[in-house]
Amino acid sequence: MKKLKKKEMTGEWLFLRYAFPCVEDRFILGLIKDTEDLERARRIIKFNGNPSIEFLTRVFPEAVKHFLEFLNFQGVLEVSSWPFKQTALYWRFNHKEGQSPVIQAVVRSFDIKTHITVKVLFGGQEFLALNLYKLPLEVGKTVFIHNKVVVEMI
Repeated sequence: MKKLKKKEMTGEWLFLRYAFPCVEDRFILGLIKDTEDLERARRIIKFNGNPSIEFLTRVFPEAVKHFLEFLNFQGVLEVSSWPFKQTALYWRFNHKEGQSPVIQAVVRSFDIKTHITVKVLFGGQEFLALNLYKLPLEVGKTVFIHNKVVVEMI
């Protein structure tokens, strides 16, 4: 697992950041059967690692299937690594199925000391989300949230 700097973020790394908030539930439900896969996902997130496509396919087969269909629709065929732009577009605007769709919200406030607890505005209502990835938040900025975790800020 190669450690990445933020400016080197790959499509695979972004994919895992979006999928990771579901990893615990998938393990509890038996959809991830190998404890090592659960621990590996945690390590990759903790150390800003770059997951392999094979690992993502094994741990998140449904999401990868839908993503590859999206890439195909976008005209991206047979790639050795996933394009960052298409990965972001898929999660931001096309991952709407399931119990935890990705939502676009606006940062209203956040815990000044830790930046972990974030109050966001979505659909006219405020709710709390977690800044698990320690993004440099700014009030008024747009964020994308999956399973109550802030994944990106634009």
